[in-house]
Amino acid sequence: MNTKLPNQADIALFLQNLPGYISEKTQLTFDAFSASVRRVDFTQDFPIGRNKIIQTIKSLYKVHPPRFQRVIYNEETVEFSRKGKSKGFVIKVYDKLAELISHKKTIENQIYIKNLLRLEVSYLTPYYIKKIKEAHNLSSITAEHILRIDLAESEILKAKNLIHFDDQVSTEVNQLDILIANYDTRYAATLYGFLKLIEDYGFNFHELSSLNYPKRTYRKHLADCKAAGISHYE
Repeated sequence: MNTKLPNQADIALFLQNLPGYISEKTQLTFDAFSASVRRVDFTQDFPIGRNKIIQTIKSLYKVHPPRFQRVIYNEETVEFSRKGKSKGFVIKVYDKLAELISHKKTIENQIYIKNLLRLEVSYLTPYYIKKIKEAHNLSSITAEHILRIDLAESEILKAKNLIHFDDQVSTEVNQLDILIANYDTRYAATLYGFLKLIEDYGFNFHELSSLNYPKRTYRKHLADCKAAGISHYE
């Protein structure tokens, strides 16, 4: 259930491998790169900590973009969809862990997933795919032109501005809150101190003999921070 978002290399690999899979199943020739895109979903994750997810979703309840209708699902999702004839454009902000549970999916990295707030921007009809083509001055609506990280980031930014996302939601990660949500308070404080050492002395601070920080301990603390969703120092 797309718990890890793809990068551009992942997308390229997928498009390279897809023709072989389709050919095996259907005996038809298929060029994924030149195939037309008829719908697309762009997403961004915000690891804000378990205790802040519902709070931040509720903060979007008061947002009313013009010509959009807003729907709330069980305090776990807020959805903004275009009204009228031009339906097919949806902005959704939701609790990723709750979504996985509702679909009865196996959760591989629950420590990380439970801290995620996800923003999803969906273009569900060819009409909106054409709008993307026009907005970015693309030569076509093929997969190689539409499925691009830079384009996704641009469209996500537009959606965030439309629903005043940054005004309503604090996206600053409180590292200590995230660590306390995943570990006992004492160990969370230890890991928080570890992160401060990275800030003060650099990513490979364990190489400094003056600090006498065991490499094995360093690796364990780094792995536990990553498991909690804090991995932006590399």
